[in-house]
Amino acid sequence: MSKQLSDHDFFFTYIHHYFNDELSPEERVRFEDLLNQQEYATEAREMKKKRGFLQIQLQSVALSEGEKATLRDVAIDRQTIDAVEDAEISDVSTSIDRHNFVVKLLFTSVILAIAGVIAYPILMNKSPRLVDPLNIIAYEALAFEQDGRGDRIYFPSDNNEDILKYFSQSRELDFTPRVIDTLPEGLKPTGASVIDYEVAKLGVAVYSKSETEKIFLFTFYGEAKELALGKSVTYNNRQYFVLASDRVNLVVWQDSATTIGTLVGRESMEDMLSLAQSGLKF
Repeated sequence: MSKQLSDHDFFFTYIHHYFNDELSPEERVRFEDLLNQQEYATEAREMKKKRGFLQIQLQSVALSEGEKATLRDVAIDRQTIDAVEDAEISDVSTSIDRHNFVVKLLFTSVILAIAGVIAYPILMNKSPRLVDPLNIIAYEALAFEQDGRGDRIYFPSDNNEDILKYFSQSRELDFTPRVIDTLPEGLKPTGASVIDYEVAKLGVAVYSKSETEKIFLFTFYGEAKELALGKSVTYNNRQYFVLASDRVNLVVWQDSATTIGTLVGRESMEDMLSLAQSGLKF
């Protein structure tokens, strides 16, 4: 997969793997060759500085009991805290266990919240380049195609309603991915999956014409304007971006205020665009 990426995409996709010493020897040689160029060397220094800052900030969350109490007051309203304390007082026999559980739960939540607040502005500065969701989606689609046993489809189903129910009941998602509402003749649901990356979660509904002809509908958090998208067409006041390659075609659109929809398949771009425009109900 990395061989097919441009130097720019390869660098920003694998920079974290480089810092974590997770590259193959071939990938490391390519990456270090790029570091000889001023543009990439500067980006690498900046990212290393930001990673160091993030680590220092996370390590600094070794707070006193008073500071922890202050953070708890910020994270949880006073009424909730009073209710917890009243419950502890009312049941002395289990107060120690309950107190330990509540403190651990609250403190873990606060640490995660602090980490999110610190990491979000740091990482979002380059998120479209670092996360590169369209490359990830293209990779996932190809991986689904090559999965002869269907292991990547976590919820096999030939029913759209069941797929929607699977998405809505998933504890990993706080949004509901889309399905193709109006299916053209010959295209049938195969199943769905929720793919959990550290920085993003993807919902994907899988459709098949045959064992080898598949179309994938991905939904994920984001704004299309943040992605490096090319040609677009407008249909029913919605803008669709089309990206073609020698392996798969992608149609991308802003599905809701906070989510992006993407169709991926080997169909012609005209057929993919037609399916996106006529198969989805907004």
